[in-house]
Amino acid sequence: MLRPWQLEIDLQRRSERGLQTQIVQAIIAEIRRGRLTLGAPMPGSRALATQLEVNRKTVIQAYDELVAQGWLETQGRRGTFVAAAFPQGAATPPSSAGPAGSPTLEPGRGALLSFDDGIPDARLIPYAALSRAFRHAVIQASRSNQLGYGDPLGTPALRESLANMLTMQRGLSCRAEDLCLVRGSQMGIYLAARALVRPGDAVAFEALSYAPARAAFIACGARPLSVAQDQFGLIPEHLERLCRQHRVRALYLTPHHQYPTTVLLPAERRLRLLALAEQFGFTLVEDDYDHDFHFAHRPMLPIASIDRHSQVVYIGSMS
Repeated sequence: MLRPWQLEIDLQRRSERGLQTQIVQAIIAEIRRGRLTLGAPMPGSRALATQLEVNRKTVIQAYDELVAQGWLETQGRRGTFVAAAFPQGAATPPSSAGPAGSPTLEPGRGALLSFDDGIPDARLIPYAALSRAFRHAVIQASRSNQLGYGDPLGTPALRESLANMLTMQRGLSCRAEDLCLVRGSQMGIYLAARALVRPGDAVAFEALSYAPARAAFIACGARPLSVAQDQFGLIPEHLERLCRQHRVRALYLTPHHQYPTTVLLPAERRLRLLALAEQFGFTLVEDDYDHDFHFAHRPMLPIASIDRHSQVVYIGSMS
């Protein structure tokens, strides 16, 4: 695409701000000023790097950051363009953009917080290493005639390795034959619902819970019940009252990082839930979706690690 102009950016070589940061901030400022119009094509990374006398990788990383923030968008081989609209919460008048190279977003003046469910930064994926590993695996599998259908529970060697990991790191007493490998935790939740629920069965959920899990059980005919929560998570006493009013078939919960409040369910409440499951004959479906995500302390072992009567269906993810 013809770009008969140059994007003039004054880089301060001795500034404490890195060159990549300066490029990012300068482009945002020019977009907000209106010099770079919405939908306008951007110069190619090689051309801009030559013009600014910087490494091309610096420009590529700046563009990637601007795409991640929503200021730019890529259109395959056509190139990189200014986004068709300001990023959400940043659509302030050009005059409020502040000095060139220092765009601002003032809290309380149209700024928005986005609760995006923890979407990962795809720029951190080691694409080259993954592609090499995938190519090697495909070649090896084709040479040993392993590209046909295998064990529907998952590759035995992988299940053996996962069983060892779950035993050593998460306290589960399990064997390879106890595991079923699926394409993500959502599929695991759906299979658990299909195995446990018959049309009309009551299934309990935390009042605030993972909506796709609730939908999976409802799709299998479940009648959902909501269990009250407090600052410590699910309230066992309220669950007990529900169990006395309804024949609860299963309880779906996220005890390690309660979804969406992130509260850690205390040990005494975990023991109480197991006692209630034994008393009223329901199954706990424990979604341990975020076990390895922690900062200052070791994660608490899952409820399944203290299950002695096969009352827990444990669902985990390595995503």
